[in-house]
Amino acid sequence: MTRRVPKGSRHVLRVVRSRRFDFMLKHFISTVLLFVGTFVAVMLPAPRAHAQQFVEEAGTLESLYESRARSVLNSFLRPHEYTIVVSAELDQDQKKLKDYQDKMELQFIPGLPIPMDPQLVPATNDLHSMKNKVTIDLVLNTDVSPEKEALLKTVLTSKLHLNEEAGDAIKVSRARLPDGNVETPVQKPQVLPEFSWKTWGLIVLLALIALAGVVFWFNGRKNAKGEEEQEKPKREEFQPTGSRQPEAHASDDKSSEEAEQERLLARELTDLKDQLLFIVAQYPQIAAKTVSEMLNEQHEEDVIRVFEHLSWDTSRRIFDGISPRTWARLGLKVKERDSQPSTQDYRDSMSRVYRAILSRFLEAGAEKDDANPFGFLFRLSYHEKKQLLAQEPASSFAMISLFAEGEDLSSVMEVVPTQIQNDMLLEIARLETLPESTLVSVANSLKERLRAIKAAPSIFANGPSLAAKILRSYSPEKEIEMYNRMKNDDPASANSVRRIIAQFEDIAFYPGEMVASVMSLMDLEEISKAFFGVPTDIRGPVFSYLPPKRAKMIERDLETPGFNVSFSDMALARRAFCLKLEQVLKSRGQTLETVWQDIDVRLQQQDQSLKLVV
Repeated sequence: MTRRVPKGSRHVLRVVRSRRFDFMLKHFISTVLLFVGTFVAVMLPAPRAHAQQFVEEAGTLESLYESRARSVLNSFLRPHEYTIVVSAELDQDQKKLKDYQDKMELQFIPGLPIPMDPQLVPATNDLHSMKNKVTIDLVLNTDVSPEKEALLKTVLTSKLHLNEEAGDAIKVSRARLPDGNVETPVQKPQVLPEFSWKTWGLIVLLALIALAGVVFWFNGRKNAKGEEEQEKPKREEFQPTGSRQPEAHASDDKSSEEAEQERLLARELTDLKDQLLFIVAQYPQIAAKTVSEMLNEQHEEDVIRVFEHLSWDTSRRIFDGISPRTWARLGLKVKERDSQPSTQDYRDSMSRVYRAILSRFLEAGAEKDDANPFGFLFRLSYHEKKQLLAQEPASSFAMISLFAEGEDLSSVMEVVPTQIQNDMLLEIARLETLPESTLVSVANSLKERLRAIKAAPSIFANGPSLAAKILRSYSPEKEIEMYNRMKNDDPASANSVRRIIAQFEDIAFYPGEMVASVMSLMDLEEISKAFFGVPTDIRGPVFSYLPPKRAKMIERDLETPGFNVSFSDMALARRAFCLKLEQVLKSRGQTLETVWQDIDVRLQQQDQSLKLVV
C-alpha cells in the first residue's frame, strides 16, 4: 500500500532539491575555475616579469656603453661641453637571458673574487650578444668645432664597435649647455618636524614614571637598611658571650698581626746581619772558605740573598778572599733569577750562612787564623799582594804555599810570575825539613815590608786595563792600527792588553773548541769577512774544528777571485768575533787572563819539547 504525499509537501520537496542542485553546481564550477587559474598561473610564463627583466638588462647594457663613451669623450672635451644619452634594444630570447643570469650568479659564489669593474665580468659577453641595436644621442655645446664633431663620431664608432648596418647609430645635435663653473645651490639640511602636543605629553608621562621608579627604589633601599640596623642588636643579644667578636675588627687584627710579624722578621734579620758582619770582620779567611764551600755545595741562592742584603759592594769588600771566577758565576746566577725573595727568604738564608760560618769557626778554633804565619797575606787585596811579593824568590812562595789552601793558594798564584812558578815547583820538590825560624823570618820580613807599603801607600791606576778600555772605545779599524803601533813601540804593554781584551790576531793560540763555539754564533758572511787576508796555514787549523761543509763554504768564499772586503768591514767583523769570544768566556765563568795562563803553559811545554829534540 503506497502512501501518497500531500500536494503542498511535494512542492516543498521539489524546491529543496532544486536549491541543493544549484548549490552543488556553483561549488563545482568555482572549484574548476580555481584549479584552471592556478594551473595557468604556475605553468604559463609571466610576460610582464620577463619584459621588466629585459628592461633591467637593457639598462645595464646602456650603462656599459655610456661609461665607455664618456671615457672617450673626456679625452677630447671637458665634462660641461657635452651630454650623452644611450638607448639599447635587446633580443628578447629567454634562453640567452637565463644563461646570462646563471653566469652572473656564479660571480657571487663564496670564495670567488668579485671583479671591481663590471666590464670585466665574463657574463658581460652574453649581454652584448643579446644586443639588437644601440642608439647614442650626443649633444655638443655650440662652441665645439665641426672638425672635432666628425672626429668624435669616428672615434666613438670605433671604440664602441658600432655597426650601422645592424641598426646602430650616433645622433649628434647641438645646444647651449650650462657652464661647468655655475655654482649649484646648496641644499639646506632638513629640519626635523616639531613634536605635537600628544608626543610631548607622552614624553612628560614617561619622565614622571621613571622619576617615581627611582624614588621608590631609594625609599625601599633606605627601609631595608633601617630594618637591618634594627635587627642587628637583637641578633647580638642572643649571641653567646664567646662569639661576640665584631667582624669589622677581624681584618684590622689580621693586618696588625701581619705588620707585627714583618717587624719581628726585620729585627731578626738586622740582628743576624750584625752578627755575620762581626764574625766575618774578625775571621775573614774562615768566612771566605765557608762561603766558597757553600757555593761548591750548590747553595748559591743562599749566598746571593746574603750578598744582596749586605749590598754587593760591601760583600766584595769583606769577602775579598773569593776568587773572580766565583764572582762571575754568582753574576750569572743573579742574571738568571726571575723572582724577588721575601723577607722570610732573606732571613732564612742569612741564618744558614751565619750558622755555617760559626760552625766552621768552632771546628777550626778561633786561634787558627793567628797560627798561620802567612794568614795576614791572604787578607790583602790583589794589588797589595802584587806589590808585596814582587821581589820575593821562589823559595818564599814555596813556604807560603805550604800554609795556603784552595782559594788562598789561587789568590797567591795570581801574582806569581810564570818563571817563579816553575822554580817554585822545584823548590817544593826539594823540601824535606823546614826550620821554624826560617818561616818566622820570612813572615816577619813580609810584615815589615807591608808596614812600609801602608806607611807610603800608592795609587794603582791599572794602566793596561785603562789602555784596553780606550782601545775598545775606538772604531774597529782604529783599534787595529793603534794596537799594531803599541806592539812595535811597547811589546810588554801590548802583551798585557791582549790578556784583557781579545785580539783577532791571537786566534791561533786560543783553544780550538772555544773558537768553534764563537764561530757557531756568527753567520758565514761575517766569518768570511773576518778571515779575509788570514794566511792558509793559520786559518786551516782553525777551520778544522768546524763542520766540514761549513768550513768548505767559507774556504770557497775566501778563494773566490771576486771576493774583496774593505778594511773597515774586515775590522768590524773581527771586532764582532772578539766580542763574542769574550761573551763565551764570561758564560763559562772564565777570564781572558786564565786562558792566557793555559796558553803560556802550553807554549813552554812546546819549547821544552823542542829543546829535548835538539
